[in-house]
Amino acid sequence: DEVYNTSSGGYNSTTTTLTIATHEGGTLAVNFSTGAYTYTAPTGTPLVANEVFTYTIMDADGDTATANLTVNLPVHDMLVVGTNADDVTGQTIDHHIDHYSPLDGPITGGGGNDVLVGDIGGANNIVQPGQNYNISLIVDSSGSMDKDSGTAGYTRMELAQAALKNLADQLVGHDGTINLQIIDFDSNVVANTSWSNITSANLSAIYTAIDNMVAEGATNYEAGFNASNAWLSSQTNGYENITFFLTDGNPTYYINSYGNVAGPGKVTDYYTMLNSVEAFALLSPITHVEAIGIGSEVNENYLKFFDNTDVTTETGSVSFWNGTVTGPVGQVEIVHTAEELSAALQHGSLEYTLLGAGDDHLASGDGDDVIFGDSVHTDALADANPSLTTADGAGWEVFEKLGWTEQQITDYIKANHSTLATESGRTGGNDTIDGGAGNDIIYGQEGNDVINGGEGNDLLSGGTGNNILNGGLGADTFVISKGGHDTIQDYNKGQLDKVDISSIVKVTDDAVAKTYLGVEQNANGKAVLDIYDNGSDHSAGHLVATVTFDNIHYSDLGSIHQLDSLLGAVDINHS
Repeated sequence: DEVYNTSSGGYNSTTTTLTIATHEGGTLAVNFSTGAYTYTAPTGTPLVANEVFTYTIMDADGDTATANLTVNLPVHDMLVVGTNADDVTGQTIDHHIDHYSPLDGPITGGGGNDVLVGDIGGANNIVQPGQNYNISLIVDSSGSMDKDSGTAGYTRMELAQAALKNLADQLVGHDGTINLQIIDFDSNVVANTSWSNITSANLSAIYTAIDNMVAEGATNYEAGFNASNAWLSSQTNGYENITFFLTDGNPTYYINSYGNVAGPGKVTDYYTMLNSVEAFALLSPITHVEAIGIGSEVNENYLKFFDNTDVTTETGSVSFWNGTVTGPVGQVEIVHTAEELSAALQHGSLEYTLLGAGDDHLASGDGDDVIFGDSVHTDALADANPSLTTADGAGWEVFEKLGWTEQQITDYIKANHSTLATESGRTGGNDTIDGGAGNDIIYGQEGNDVINGGEGNDLLSGGTGNNILNGGLGADTFVISKGGHDTIQDYNKGQLDKVDISSIVKVTDDAVAKTYLGVEQNANGKAVLDIYDNGSDHSAGHLVATVTFDNIHYSDLGSIHQLDSLLGAVDINHS
């Protein structure tokens, strides 16, 4: 420890006061004449809950006395969020959220119950960067779109509108040129609006076109196909054509030879189906058409005639009392929730790539902290709020779109940490995490992580990858995940440490759980617990995780029944 003396601060001989800048950024002023002192706390949030000063007093004849001065500091819970860069010593990129200097480098907590997040995550649109598109959206606004969608609080129309806005947000960020058409149809075409070279400046008008859709009328597939065909055929730019066809029902109207709307209006008959298929046959050669059915009332056997993204080799047919309609059929998607619809709209040429995670150093200090080596997985939260315009894997962006305060975010993370720790499959994320004191919850997530729980009863989850786990002092729980190959350095049953494999082996009976396990030794003679995904026959299953115990030698398990010996030495939770 640093020893404070008169050369460390400023001594005022007039007031006999020594002023010292302390370890934690505060200021201690001691009056040598009176013994009085004043302490000024550091600005921002202190890293420790108190500062302790040891001092020695000497009287005139040389007698000494030593004591401690303890100053308790105000401690607040911290939220620190890194970037997708490597947040380590030497990094000059500021953290995404941090209110205590330094604002870059390792992600550090303080003395409170903090939340530390290594990366913000996110996803990039990879609609073949630089390529240009004509995109036509054919949207059914018939009366049945006013029914419940399957997502609480949203009609099918509202679900479609939220998803279409999400898609529009992604399209305006594309680095090529996109021309966009939105066709609103029910018994006939209600609105047909298009934009050239869309940018964020067009979003307001695009949103208006989407919001103006009203669920009423019947369903005229042919009218929508004809409008899309006319617009795409008029494009002479040579761009790739993509069409999304969203409907919740079957065709009930068509355009007859006189150009008038005809058909039964409530059911699908031979002539309605025939005219719809013939109209699609004219559209199909000039564009990729992704057919998306919304809800349970759409007939997949009908809808598959109107999708060409994955055409099968067979010819489909549908029979009516007065004839049979035949034609090529594709693979359609039927969706019931906001999550499924958003995923369907990102199908085919429209895909997203997850941004990689940084290789971070996180250190939490004191307090009962929650730590994520990589980004939080917020897809479930986004799905619960269908109006959000975020891609899968958006990570921290979901919180920002919700407009929550940092306190609201912190409370949500602490209450839902296990869900948020779900891995998204992004690359990178080889992190070093120090839990410090306190009962911490630590998730390494993606990558090969090194985790030290420090003092306290900690939960350590390495996630996937080759991870090194050290619980430190206290009764620690080591959580093993599928795809994880973890090395536990300091397992101590006497310290009440546990190994939790319940995310892989979900059985309550010890004898049954044992059938999922095996034991071997590594090259260094250490005991390795093998975990399989098939309990009755390892040869029929797969080795999905391993746990190496650095302080248990295979030779110590005896010459027979080594697995029983290991299970006796290790407290394993499997339910």
